[in-house]
Amino acid sequence: MFARVKTVKRGGKSLRYLQIVENIWDKKRKKATQRVVLSMGNIDTLDRAKVDKLIATLSGFTEKVMVLKASEDMLLRWAKPYGDVYVLESLWKGLGLEAILSRIDSEKRNEFPFERAIFCMVYDRLSDPGSKLSLSEKLREEYLIEGSESLELHHLYRALDVLYENKEEIEEKLFHKRRDLFSSQPELVFFDTTSSYFEGSGEGSCLKRYGHSRDKRPERKQMVIGVLITREGIPIAIRVFPGNTADPKTVKPALDDLSRRFGIKRAVFVCDRGMVSEANLRLMAEAGYDYITGLRMASHPARKALSRQGRYHRIERKGKPELWVKEAVVDGERYIICYNPDEAERERAERGEIIRKLEQEIETNPKALIRNRGYRRFLRARKGLLEIDQAKVSEAERYDGKYVIKVSDPRLTTESAALAYRELWRIERAFRTLKSSLDIRPVYHWTDRRIEAHVFICFLALVIAREIELRLNRDVEEDGERISAERAMRVLSRIRAIRVEIENNSFIARTEIGKEAHMIFKALGIQEPQRIFRV
Repeated sequence: MFARVKTVKRGGKSLRYLQIVENIWDKKRKKATQRVVLSMGNIDTLDRAKVDKLIATLSGFTEKVMVLKASEDMLLRWAKPYGDVYVLESLWKGLGLEAILSRIDSEKRNEFPFERAIFCMVYDRLSDPGSKLSLSEKLREEYLIEGSESLELHHLYRALDVLYENKEEIEEKLFHKRRDLFSSQPELVFFDTTSSYFEGSGEGSCLKRYGHSRDKRPERKQMVIGVLITREGIPIAIRVFPGNTADPKTVKPALDDLSRRFGIKRAVFVCDRGMVSEANLRLMAEAGYDYITGLRMASHPARKALSRQGRYHRIERKGKPELWVKEAVVDGERYIICYNPDEAERERAERGEIIRKLEQEIETNPKALIRNRGYRRFLRARKGLLEIDQAKVSEAERYDGKYVIKVSDPRLTTESAALAYRELWRIERAFRTLKSSLDIRPVYHWTDRRIEAHVFICFLALVIAREIELRLNRDVEEDGERISAERAMRVLSRIRAIRVEIENNSFIARTEIGKEAHMIFKALGIQEPQRIFRV
């Protein structure tokens, strides 16, 4: 079936008529003939709007609409990432962030769209982290975010100030929204800290201080960041401390957050050995929380627990390394000794390599060993000469693959307590996400309030990232291959929005959705965007 122009002579004039015809096979004459399906009338007096309407009507019955006539008036203005923005908008609304921030916006009566400014900064963290200056440029040239058209650089900075003023309220409302969804209080709450350093002198800031650097950059001023998360890895709250804050000093504010702000009356507080002090353990007990905490192997309680006799029993963990545990009671306190054979083998191999290098250096360059702290612990001086201290080597062998945890809740089984402590990797992964995927550093701000607001933007991005991963990997086995939020956002960003202009008409259409992106939409429970979504 096709369009045909038929010329007819009438009254000495040539008239042209537009017809829709089709080829049919004439069995009797055994040849193809043409049959007129529809006559559209004289071309010179034809109502072209009716033709457009006919084409538009027919296009609803086909998967692909072919452009029948292309001309110089047809322009493809731009192509911008769209699939990732579309998904983030859906999650943003579902988690209640749009409503929370919009209410703050209405109360503050800002002269700019505050909620949109925060959304844009969170999206930038998840897609292409950079400075606020670079974001203002990307909003003009690269991003397609509805409602961001009026945003300028000074609006982004002002939005950080408003965000800082309302940080605690946002955390609390977000937490209670999630708790309503899951209809239960978290049984385990994990807490840990990390550090992030600054470029430059950091003058005029109370946060920027020298301290113990997890990034191995002691020459840089830094801040300390503490994060509370649930057993599922859902972030609850984030706090920023001066860079010289010792880990034990961060525990009381975290406990205050749990009880005062989030109303969590009963939970097991899980933290690493760096947080442990007798004062902190008393604080946990006074707050009504039980705890599972690691101990330093050189501490007196850990040594006494290791000296207790008892048989290990094996914990079955599908697809995971072996873990053997036994319980010991020391001075009325409950301890669990954990042993990982794979970790023990790795530590033996590492120490063997150190001993081999030590023996070589003793012969060739003994002075260099004095400055190496890792090597020095296996040495001793005897009659003015350095030699391997076999007693220290044997002492280290006792601890291969072992660690000791202290447990306050008598209702927790040995197995459940050991596995709960192993789940601290969730918060370690959260820190890796903050530092790598979300690029919390470099921090381009100088005032403490904007530094804290920037960290909170990264926290909100972490909340979204964790929501994506929870939904995508809901049915994945513990040892199965998981999809990260970073990969999901990268796949979704390949779905582009294209602005098309034909004569006086314009619209925005999306590119095709690939197989992997289709699976992501389905796993997230989000409806795929329409082909043409803005006219």
